[in-house]
Amino acid sequence: MTMNRLIVICAFLLVSSSLAIGQDSNILTSEISQHLLDDKIGKVHKRFSPKTKKKFKKVFLVNVWNSIQKNNGKLVSIGKTNVSNTNGKSTITLPLTFENASLNLVVTANESNEIIGLVFTPLAYETPDWAKNKIFGKERLKVTTDTFKLPGELMVPENCNQCPVVILVHGSGPSDRNEGSSMSPNRLFQDLAYGFALNGIATLRYDKRTHVYQKQLTNVDSFTLYEETIDDAVSAVRLSRSYDFLDTSRIYVLGHSLGAYASPLIAKEDPNIKGIIMLAGPYRPLYEIIPEQYEYILGLDGQITKKEQKLITMMEEEVKFINEQTSEATKLKALGSDKLLPYFRQMRDYNPTNTINDLNCRVLITQGDRDYQVQYTTEYQQYQSTLTSNPNVDFKLIPGVNHQLIWGESPSIPSEYYKLGHPDLKVITELSNWILEK
Repeated sequence: MTMNRLIVICAFLLVSSSLAIGQDSNILTSEISQHLLDDKIGKVHKRFSPKTKKKFKKVFLVNVWNSIQKNNGKLVSIGKTNVSNTNGKSTITLPLTFENASLNLVVTANESNEIIGLVFTPLAYETPDWAKNKIFGKERLKVTTDTFKLPGELMVPENCNQCPVVILVHGSGPSDRNEGSSMSPNRLFQDLAYGFALNGIATLRYDKRTHVYQKQLTNVDSFTLYEETIDDAVSAVRLSRSYDFLDTSRIYVLGHSLGAYASPLIAKEDPNIKGIIMLAGPYRPLYEIIPEQYEYILGLDGQITKKEQKLITMMEEEVKFINEQTSEATKLKALGSDKLLPYFRQMRDYNPTNTINDLNCRVLITQGDRDYQVQYTTEYQQYQSTLTSNPNVDFKLIPGVNHQLIWGESPSIPSEYYKLGHPDLKVITELSNWILEK
């Protein structure tokens, strides 16, 4: 998954203080709120303690604030604030809603109501309303492949007795078991686990190898889709067969994004898998889609500058280089380094349609029509045109949802990922019904 123009995170170091907590935190909260709504962040700087003012100049705070609004739109409103007192300090949390995203502003003050710390953070994940006060079974586990041990969780519905199980397989990047990001409040896989459990289906999800062993894998000479995703997913399928309360004849693999692209190869490695769900998966190799993603994002402001076009052109030339076509590029730069050549060229030589046609399991290809990362007009429709005659393959285009299955009316934009949202339970129920119907 490629994301750009991420929300700027700015953290001010907290200054140690043994002073008692002041009594006027509400006044400080009110003042900060009004200054932000008036777009006068400089006045917030006046409330910094003398020592903090020396460390962090007013111009720095103003630049951070302007950058946040540039990426996320103007501040629209401030939600219900929270004030807590711990360790001799007061902490004020202000939920900020911008035009295109939401953030928390966390302010730390001493007893004199001087600001000694300030940080912008993403909103925290919240359990969807439809999953609150429900009973789920949870068990910690480890998916093991050779020397790699990946922490994870099995979630089962209440009174699970020979229920089917879905293995959740991540997209690209070092994702945790929830297919989440430290920059976003959303957790697609956790929501899917809740939703499947409500429909009588267990899920097994785990932290990705590149998340758990990120430092160790930095200097490997070569890396392919097998080491990144496939081998561990096959291990997760094998692990799911060790639970006697699961129906091991009904093991499904749901791959998201790059995981969807890889899921036919996972099923090829384990022919006893009952079916695969390819959620928001590309048809073409990842490296061919990245330039299109950049062009879409960079064009959201209505124009592409010469510098931005140069970057897009560089990527397009590197795509040709990977495909061993005539190209101005002689190495990878915009798309990474030459260490990625084996990874990309494995994708070049992989045709998901051919692999699907060789499988005996069920296949569901599905995505939202508002997904800009994997656009249905190219990827989904290509699957349709090449697999229509395969009786094992079903298709489901979901109206109005983006790459994370979150509904919206306007075209999808990157900042959507930083707004709190959840898939509609009806969407997960449709996926569940497909699993349960055969």
